[in-house]
Amino acid sequence: MTTTTPAQLLAARDDRVRRRRSLQGRHPGSVVVGVTLVTPGPVKISPTLVRIRDRAVTALRGQADGFGWPVLDREEHDGAAGPEAHLVLDVPTGDATTVKRVLVALEDSCPGGRLWDLDVHDGERTVSRTSLGRAPRRCLVCAEPAHACARSRAHDLADLTTAVEALRAAHR
Repeated sequence: MTTTTPAQLLAARDDRVRRRRSLQGRHPGSVVVGVTLVTPGPVKISPTLVRIRDRAVTALRGQADGFGWPVLDREEHDGAAGPEAHLVLDVPTGDATTVKRVLVALEDSCPGGRLWDLDVHDGERTVSRTSLGRAPRRCLVCAEPAHACARSRAHDLADLTTAVEALRAAHR
């Protein structure tokens, strides 16, 4: 397992945005779905995490096939921010909201789906759960919104790691 420093993580996230924008440039008018994982702490890459990302991509492709959204392009990257992927979907203009609704249901219904972060990008706009009238994701440890706990560092890493490990075990 490899650990990641905060500086490496920030650089990797910037790199992810560049890769996504490059895909958007090659496929204008398409929706790009970013697949990342919830991985608190310094360990961002491991064989287990790669398998979890691959399951998320498989589930996403299944939904795309079921809804008749061709996958125009796909890139995977295993770097300092962890395993991630981008899929470019050919959906009718304005249907990014529909894609997000489907993917929120996927995150909420699949075993281990709480570890997935499926972001929908329509041009420069990112479609959020809250834009759909849905509550933000809950913390891994308590019932509060995850972003509030993360920002305030409400829980120690040991508690977060325990919660994530329980989800990973359920995902195996």
